[in-house]
Amino acid sequence: MPSYSSSLLAAFEFASLPMLGWLAAAILPWLIHRWNRRQRHTTSWAAVDLLLTAVGQRSRQVKLQQWLLIALRTAILLLVAMAIAEPMLGRWASDSSKVGPRHTVVILDQSYSMSRRSQGSTCLDRAKAHARRLIESRPSGDVFSVVGWAQTTDNVLGRPTSDTSLALSAIGSLSQTEEIAHWSLALRAAKAALEPQKENRPALDQTEVVFFSDLARNTWLASPEEQSQWAELAKKASLTVVNVGDGQQDNIAIVDFTVEPPLLSPGQDVSFTATLQSFGDRAWENIEVELSIDGRSTLSQQVSLAAGATSTVRFRLSLENEGPHTVQVSIGGAVDSFSSDNRRWLVIEIRPRLQVACIAGKPGAADDVARALAPGKLSADIVQTIQPKISPVSLLSELDLAKYDALFLCSAADLNQREADQVARFVRAGGGLAVFLDGQTPTEPLSQLLPVTLHESVPLGEYRFDALNYTHPIVEPFRGNENAGLLKVAVMKYRRLEIKPERQTTETVLKFDAGDLALVVDRLGLGRVAVMAIPASLAIRAAEKNPWSSFSVSPSFLPVMRELLTHLVSRRRLESQNLQVGQAAAFAWDASRPETQVTVRRPDGAERMLMTPAAEDQGIILLAETTASGIYHVSAAGEEITRFAVNLDPLESDLSTINPQELPTGITTSTASSSAKGRADYAFAPSLLAGAAICLLAELTLACGLGRGWQ
Repeated sequence: MPSYSSSLLAAFEFASLPMLGWLAAAILPWLIHRWNRRQRHTTSWAAVDLLLTAVGQRSRQVKLQQWLLIALRTAILLLVAMAIAEPMLGRWASDSSKVGPRHTVVILDQSYSMSRRSQGSTCLDRAKAHARRLIESRPSGDVFSVVGWAQTTDNVLGRPTSDTSLALSAIGSLSQTEEIAHWSLALRAAKAALEPQKENRPALDQTEVVFFSDLARNTWLASPEEQSQWAELAKKASLTVVNVGDGQQDNIAIVDFTVEPPLLSPGQDVSFTATLQSFGDRAWENIEVELSIDGRSTLSQQVSLAAGATSTVRFRLSLENEGPHTVQVSIGGAVDSFSSDNRRWLVIEIRPRLQVACIAGKPGAADDVARALAPGKLSADIVQTIQPKISPVSLLSELDLAKYDALFLCSAADLNQREADQVARFVRAGGGLAVFLDGQTPTEPLSQLLPVTLHESVPLGEYRFDALNYTHPIVEPFRGNENAGLLKVAVMKYRRLEIKPERQTTETVLKFDAGDLALVVDRLGLGRVAVMAIPASLAIRAAEKNPWSSFSVSPSFLPVMRELLTHLVSRRRLESQNLQVGQAAAFAWDASRPETQVTVRRPDGAERMLMTPAAEDQGIILLAETTASGIYHVSAAGEEITRFAVNLDPLESDLSTINPQELPTGITTSTASSSAKGRADYAFAPSLLAGAAICLLAELTLACGLGRGWQ
């Protein structure tokens, strides 16, 4: 049988344990009483003997009054000393004697909203303090599981344990993360933690799951359909959510940071845009927003935000130095108690030009594309930033594709296995591939690279593009510019495309008015592949000598080709180098390099080593542990290879909490104290001070009465 009396004592805590030393002061009344006792020398005298006989009749009453007075003075000192030590009784103490052994799953929210600090402690600090008190209050024989919960879940102990010290150590090992959390992960973690108990400890019939969280609305809100999953778990265990939040919901955050244009060249005007959002009911005045590049402060602006509003701040400047740059935008000063989301980063790259290989499968098939990418005297800056090179498909295997940023296959579908493998390696390492189709059926090696299945060409007719409300970045610049001619392009023939079922990330850019796909984009490794259902040149004709479309002579052809290249290369690089916490970072590795390790320096300065892939591998290195926001530097042999900016997901910047009534049925809530000392549900200090005051009043009354000779 477990010792329930010992568990009750374990539920008591003292917020100021050293103050218990003042209990020693309770001996002072006794020492003073002892010191003041007079030494008597007995001398026989008849008159005195008569008086002593009279006094003896009242001696018991006098002694009782004196002892009562000393007891009151002692009680005053004891009660004050105990009150200073702040004894507390945990909420679970009263329950521990009513149930038998049980399995308790403790799940602590580690998402970054739990880092909000108030009264000297964070929400996670309070969660850990209450979780420790819960475990300490339980009787021997109970078993525990400890789970950390953020963007992923971690069962720290692996399996249930009855070792209280081990469970407490597991709680202490959990640290704050900058990840988001979702209720579905907590649900799965709870189910997984309860399974070993059924198999290995069948005698523990009672199970409970206790969540410690700030009850952020974005974390806990579930649809009616999703709430049924909680109901199933509630049948297996009692569910309790302990709210460790401080109730404050006011917050200001930088929720987005972008750069335009994505394709950057030396001396080009660049626009950085930071989006700020106010959460809660507070308005913010004269917020200082600062921009720094490579650690040097550059520009600043002031902005004011109404409650619940958003505002954008734009910084315009030109950058001359080629190479990668780190750009940071931040809110100056400690404007709120939640500073994690008051800054964001971007990694950009200034390049003198983009190299594009335009592969022609037929004479003249790539000429129009090359002219659109570099239209000569029409725009001098375009000539500087994009440099196309036309090559026949027969020379594809001789090209060093590592020197190119993008590859445009224009009616060049007849690739052998070696050429297709060469193109596949190029794309997977981060290159961009655009394929323009005609009536020729691609060979099997090329078809495997494409995100679509090709069908027969449609009959000759009159077809038009459908821009799908200009939602895709490639055609978004045409929004409001219908006169640019995109929707007026005459299409007489095209290949029917169908997205492969296994390709879940394929983006549709354009369709035809008949509903068929016209232009799609998908990812392949670190690169992107685009497929267009028509040729890229007016020179490509069907067997009956009719042109497939007027697209290459349309005013819309040049901007579409440039936006297509930008999306395949520049936007892809921006996306791959600018991530959110928890997203894996990946980069290409040249297998010919002799190094076997690369070094990753995290934002906190810590370094870790990554093994380089073997020559027969895909040549991609994956960095999965992006658990902190900031800049990650990757280097080999002292040379920087690449860098990544990792930013917070703004989801948890919204600190609004869910109403307990909105939680799924079967979940009960408990409110934890927000005291930095982790005070329990019932604190005895006020009662002890009240008792000391009563004793003090009684002592004064008794002492005054005895002084006046009360009988």
